Amino acid sequence: MGRLLTGLFVGVVVLLALGIALVSAMSALTNGMANFMASTALLTSQCVMGFVVLLAVISAGLTVWNVVLMSQRRTAERQMAQPAAHPGIPYWVRNYPPALPQLTQGQTRLPALYTTGEPINDSDEEVEDVLFANWGW
Repeated sequence: MGRLLTGLFVGVVVLLALGIALVSAMSALTNGMANFMASTALLTSQCVMGFVVLLAVISAGLTVWNVVLMSQRRTAERQMAQPAAHPGIPYWVRNYPPALPQLTQGQTRLPALYTTGEPINDSDEEVEDVLFANWGW
C-alpha cells in the first residue's frame, strides 16, 4: 500500500508540474502576443504620423510655391500696367488698335461707299416710316 500511495503522490506531483508548465507557457505566449500587439500599434502610429508629416510638408511647400508665383504675377502685372513710356495709360487701353483708320500717304480723304438703291424722299413720307421701311410692318 505504501507503493500505491507513493505512485499516486508522484502522479499528482507530475500532473501538477505539467499543469504549472502549461500555464507558464501560456502566460509567456500571452505576454509575447501582448508585446507583439503593442509593437504593431506603435509601428502603425509611427507610420501614420510619418504620412501626416509628409502631407504637412507637401502642403506647406505648395503654399510657399503659390505665394511666390502670386507675387511674381503681381510684379509682372504691375510692370505691364504702368510701363515707363506710358505711366498714366493702363495696359488694356494701349493694346487696342486706333479707333479711326489712318489715311495712307498721298490720300486726301477716306474712300466713300456708294449704294445702288434709290434715295428716299423725306418730304413725302414720315420719318418713322423711313426708319422702319424694310422691317416688314
